Amino acid sequence: MSFLYALSPRNKSMVSPLIDAGIPLHNVAILGGGDGGVCHDAFDDERADIINDDVFRFLDNHRRFDAIIYDLTMHPETFIDMDREVFLDRLFTKIKAGLKPSGMVTAQCCSHYDEETLKVAETIMKTFFSNVRFTKTYIPSYCTPWVFS
Repeated sequence: MSFLYALSPRNKSMVSPLIDAGIPLHNVAILGGGDGGVCHDAFDDERADIINDDVFRFLDNHRRFDAIIYDLTMHPETFIDMDREVFLDRLFTKIKAGLKPSGMVTAQCCSHYDEETLKVAETIMKTFFSNVRFTKTYIPSYCTPWVFS
């Protein structure tokens, strides 16, 4: 529990559902997370393998995750030449394939006020996963309530 206490509200919103579900978490992928959001010595932890690679290539080569934490943007069209819905559909197809049958995914979605992106996130999550829930957490560094799934 002390681990969760040390997490920022943003990271706690992505990690808590996995811990609360009570599933074994032996093999977890964090897609994104380059800022080392669990802080302290996250990149030095011997249990962590830091892989700097294209997310599609990574998911093609790594499977059987107990959980995947999606800490990437829901606005990939700002840095790639591909429609957002096409990108997210392709990516979440690979995310779903990378999970064990009992695996879970959590994701940071968007600002509570970004209704268009929230609809996209809801559609994507409900297309690929069952038992989808969304939560809202105020993130001080974002100065806004943020939606997580």
